[in-house]
Amino acid sequence: MKIGERASLLYERAAMELTSLVSGMTEFAANLYPLKTEEELVALLSGMHHFPPGVPERARRVHERLPAGSALCSSDVGVLIDRLDTEGGLGGLYKHLTHTKEGPLHLVPSITHCAVCALNGEQVPLVVKSSLGNAFPRPTVYLDGRGGVRESVLYCKWCPRCNAKHNMSYAEGGTILQRGEQLAYPGAMQRDNRFVQLSRDTIIETEVLVRLTSQMVHSHTGYETFATEYTELANLSPALADALQKNLAHAWLAWTLLLWREELDVTNQPLRFASGDDLDATLRTRELCDGITHEKWVLGFYGVGEPCVSELLLSKKKKRMTAASSPISVSYTHLTLPTICSV
Repeated sequence: MKIGERASLLYERAAMELTSLVSGMTEFAANLYPLKTEEELVALLSGMHHFPPGVPERARRVHERLPAGSALCSSDVGVLIDRLDTEGGLGGLYKHLTHTKEGPLHLVPSITHCAVCALNGEQVPLVVKSSLGNAFPRPTVYLDGRGGVRESVLYCKWCPRCNAKHNMSYAEGGTILQRGEQLAYPGAMQRDNRFVQLSRDTIIETEVLVRLTSQMVHSHTGYETFATEYTELANLSPALADALQKNLAHAWLAWTLLLWREELDVTNQPLRFASGDDLDATLRTRELCDGITHEKWVLGFYGVGEPCVSELLLSKKKKRMTAASSPISVSYTHLTLPTICSV
């Protein structure tokens, strides 16, 4: 190929790439219209992160976070939010932002259809609303790392058919579930869900439970030591460790047993695991363990004594779980994997 022909070919390729670049930038600018400044873009993405999809009056709330002097109105923000949420790309950026410590966390359950009606094969879309005109619940959230303890606003979803209330990880109430029963959502205990909720007043970032499990297995950590470590890392008052220890005692055991049920394909059904004053009674550990019998897992419970004490049988031999020769008595509030597993 002659030098002139090569130069002509390179010129044509460069022109095509430039045309493609200009087209992409034009589309990018069109998606962001009528934003005019970097400050507006940052405020918009930050607001979309702070108020996730499903939050009532989301556009108005995000609009209030725009810098002073912005010419955008609430309807402009609503159009931008819809466009960025559906287009992906830049819109997906806000989902990876870190929550700021200003104000409460705003949380919306990701489930879209009633989990209770789904047991009967019905697909009923959920709606966000408060209970009988009351304010939305404000559970305490335990974040991983130095995130610490945060207040939240939970925008629960309700089923218009059976009236079941849908929290972050489970449904309760309504006309189908019995009083005191909860139904965990399929897959809700998996690690790819950022939050786990196993009681009305407490939400825990899943990585906290994952980290606790790892330390139980490898570092012989218990609830008390983990809670103390958590408060120190998050620079919280040592007095908060007591409440965290109790919340962990309930959440970790319920989360673990619900995970086992999923992994062993135990039929999803209404259970009783949401905590109250008497953790051992309300957790209904025996009920959660129904059906957890498998060639790799054998779990048994023997007589419950004083409150908060259960006797758990769980032994490990190589990679198989088999019945131990005798039950191992453990304190519920200090239950750890190293305590109940023997190799």
